[in-house]
Amino acid sequence: MRVRSRAAGIVRRAGALRYPCTLLTGYPSPAMLAALMRCALVVALLAVAGCRPERAIRPLFKLLTPARTGVTFANTITTNDSVNVQTEPYIYNGAGVAIGDIDNDGLPDIFFSGNMVSSRLYRNTGGMRFEDITKSAGVATNRWATGATMVDINNDGYLDIYVSVSGSERSKGQDRANLLFINNGDRTFTEAAARYGIADTGFTTHAVFLDYNRDGCLDLFLLNNSPKDFARGMADTHPLGVQSSSPEGYNKLYRNNCDGTFTDVSRQAGILEQVGYGLGVVVADVNDDGWPDIYVSNDVAPNDVLYINNRDGTFTDKAGAWLKHTSFAGMGVDIADFNNDGWPDILQMDMLPATLERQKRMSGYLTYGGRLDLRRRGFRDAYDVNSLRTGTWCSATWLVSRAWRAPIGAGAPCSAISTTMAIRTSSSATGTPKPPTISTTRPRCSVHAEPETTSVPCDS
Repeated sequence: MRVRSRAAGIVRRAGALRYPCTLLTGYPSPAMLAALMRCALVVALLAVAGCRPERAIRPLFKLLTPARTGVTFANTITTNDSVNVQTEPYIYNGAGVAIGDIDNDGLPDIFFSGNMVSSRLYRNTGGMRFEDITKSAGVATNRWATGATMVDINNDGYLDIYVSVSGSERSKGQDRANLLFINNGDRTFTEAAARYGIADTGFTTHAVFLDYNRDGCLDLFLLNNSPKDFARGMADTHPLGVQSSSPEGYNKLYRNNCDGTFTDVSRQAGILEQVGYGLGVVVADVNDDGWPDIYVSNDVAPNDVLYINNRDGTFTDKAGAWLKHTSFAGMGVDIADFNNDGWPDILQMDMLPATLERQKRMSGYLTYGGRLDLRRRGFRDAYDVNSLRTGTWCSATWLVSRAWRAPIGAGAPCSAISTTMAIRTSSSATGTPKPPTISTTRPRCSVHAEPETTSVPCDS
């Protein structure tokens, strides 16, 4: 009698079947059958394990209630038929917060700036509990405060508080004067902005302090945003290059005279006098030359500004040459080494809605025709997304010169090519660049710079 094994595709005599299970399973040997059973067991165990509840992941942060912390500040905006977003376009721009140890007890304290409400100062008493000392400290405000910066402006070892102030288009300059609360060292403050010469009456969004001329005294840069120039919907009202109709909207640079006074040096320092909807500013040494530079994040118009320190008391805007792209409606901005490559990177937030539906509803004006119109008016391309610009050897080699590489110890050049170099050191007396030495995987070369330097776009 012959029996055909369909699985094996062979014919044997009935009594000659070596593996009877072949007829039932189709597998030619008990070993393979055992392997199959083991696999089935593993699958079953995995299925059972998958049914177990996942281990709860402990959150990195825990929300603490005002009752727990004692921080009850709320920047409450009260609107009516006369004061609303139609009459005051910046009414919901918000205010600022500064954190620092104002009494040198080792615990960071909090200062909140308020728009329609008074600013508040909370002293840290430990254990994430805070005490409102606004009244006793003498830092209450009755102006439209938009930002706060803690800085030891008089170098006495105690943090002072500089408050940025703005207002509506109809507000008076005296009501927009910025405030400077000098720390008395006993948890009280004295307002002294006018005495220091920095009670600026523009429409200030925020303030940053930096020693731009490296004289050992902190200078002041003010980011302004004037509601008088709120004309972004008009196609040709403010093309790039046309000056603002309200000088109160110009960004300002105040030089610290190192004698307790400041002087407005904006024009001689090269700070642009143009319409600007500044909503973010950060100071960083972006080209690693040891001098602080300034990045200004603008909301739609004009394009962002990257003030590069020329090391002679002046700045030059290099954004067009060094930045490949920016956010369209720039909000906050920060600079740090994001990818640990030794070069500063720029992170910028756009006014980007959280949901895709609202993103589509708000991006309708960014059509191809709209972009062509912006280009016609002189604007560089920007995109309505959050942006991260990483500093590369090109984009971070901000100061560029024509140079030749020559083997160390030899007279003949390695290559007669034009290359870029980072100016990392300079003479403290003259600011003249000193040629640095670089190392690569190829034969070591020294970089010899020409006397003159020239800036080129980083993507060139």
